[in-house]
Amino acid sequence: MSNITLPSLPQHDSLEGNEQRKFQLSVAKTKYNYMTSYLEGVPLSADVPKGEEFSLKYTEGVLQVVMRLTENFKTNVLQLLEKEIIGDVDSDVFKKIKASYAKLDKEMSVFHPEQDSENLKSFMHSLSKLPDAVEGALNIPKDLITMVKGIKEVMEQVKVDGPTALLKSTLYELLNNSGKRDHLEAQAIDDFHKLYQGFETPPLTVSIKNKPWMDSEKEPYLQDWFFGYLQTAGFNTTNLVAVRAENEPTKSSMQISALLEKMPLTDGILQSVLADSGITLQTAVAEKRLYVCDYTMMTGKQSNILHGKQRYVAAPIAVFYWSNISAEGYPETDGYMRPIAIQLDQEHDAINTPIFTPNDASDVNDINGLKWQVAKQIVNICSAVQHENVAHLGACHLIMDTIIIAANRELSEQHPLLTLLKPHFRFTLNINNDALHSLIIPGGVTACNVGITPESSFEMIAEAREAWLWDGQSPEQLFKDRGVDENSLPGFEFRDDTLLLWKAINKFVREYLAVYYKNDDSVVADDS
Repeated sequence: MSNITLPSLPQHDSLEGNEQRKFQLSVAKTKYNYMTSYLEGVPLSADVPKGEEFSLKYTEGVLQVVMRLTENFKTNVLQLLEKEIIGDVDSDVFKKIKASYAKLDKEMSVFHPEQDSENLKSFMHSLSKLPDAVEGALNIPKDLITMVKGIKEVMEQVKVDGPTALLKSTLYELLNNSGKRDHLEAQAIDDFHKLYQGFETPPLTVSIKNKPWMDSEKEPYLQDWFFGYLQTAGFNTTNLVAVRAENEPTKSSMQISALLEKMPLTDGILQSVLADSGITLQTAVAEKRLYVCDYTMMTGKQSNILHGKQRYVAAPIAVFYWSNISAEGYPETDGYMRPIAIQLDQEHDAINTPIFTPNDASDVNDINGLKWQVAKQIVNICSAVQHENVAHLGACHLIMDTIIIAANRELSEQHPLLTLLKPHFRFTLNINNDALHSLIIPGGVTACNVGITPESSFEMIAEAREAWLWDGQSPEQLFKDRGVDENSLPGFEFRDDTLLLWKAINKFVREYLAVYYKNDDSVVADDS
């Protein structure tokens, strides 16, 4: 006989069954609880309830990722070392390190801790031979000796913190005592490519192949077509909204008057960039071709000092034009998003915050285009910060955190809704708990890599949560509100993929719920 209980609504249970539901829910409410002291205005799970922890299988999968990160880190460190000490140290040292690491990598498994421990000891032992070998070489800079001695510390930290120990600026920290940075100073774009050679497949951004229509003198990801492409198919497509006339706004679009009040774009700039004197801002708006990414949420946010250098925060505005006319350096398709102008603050100032364009149409002394390149990267960085804090952490992980607690407190274990949702909740509370206690703490990964202080990150999350509405999350409605729906913007890869998934999910969930909820009375009678 099976002990599996089929999903059912409470109104279909016996009196005994309903009593069991009530008891189970009363126990669940002792396990699943909120706290609001960590992030103001953002309720979170108070801890990781029993049963929500990572499974051994999941932990093993994470460990495999850690090993790949470690392999890449090791490859970079050893390459730096080999570059400096070639001819000064017996190459057998490196061969032994490679052999011991290969054994560790091949046999690593959470199911065999004793074997893993022995393999790790062997790897550490081979690494420990490096300091003696290096110190015996008279021509080795002292900061490289420091690096070698620091490898073991990093590896030990990985065992404690997992991948987060490698996500911070680890190479820099290994050299931090000497004050020398020459060995980490990039001399060419290719130096950045070399950072990924420990991965079988490098990140797509640095592995895009040149095509005939591209600018052969620039890396693909430095070209304007790629900057435009990021807005519709990149890592964060949530900020692009339409620029609309005052008489036809959408809920989340930007009116042209509001844009021009902050950023005095002119017909002349638009025409110069597009090389078309027949286009005006008015016609571009009327034809639904003008779009903007406005990072107003970055206003007032603070950054910190990292490695003795002050970092800075911008709140840029980037304007784009949807074009279907063939142009040099752009794909030969039905249409593409073309960057027009960037202003690095919410208020225009001809000296401090001028308007940058691809062709220096606003006369900011950018003949070689370097300021334009820097402006694009600042926009990309702000997009990454907004994505990490709001679109990813805030609107995904932390929204689900609240839903998981509520669902487990209000829906009994055999409720059909909880049965449907449980697989999608899996490990989320454990992941969020780890993030709150390692990633976004002061001095953690976020503080080092995201660029703004943890306090500013928390502020961004809280502001976004306050504006978040449950009934405004339908993808069709979101795209329509932003003015980037199919009737407005012909080409939007992220939207089109999202709607296909949404349609399939919607159909499945409706059919599943129809099995249990026959009519409105079924909903009313459900007290979970």
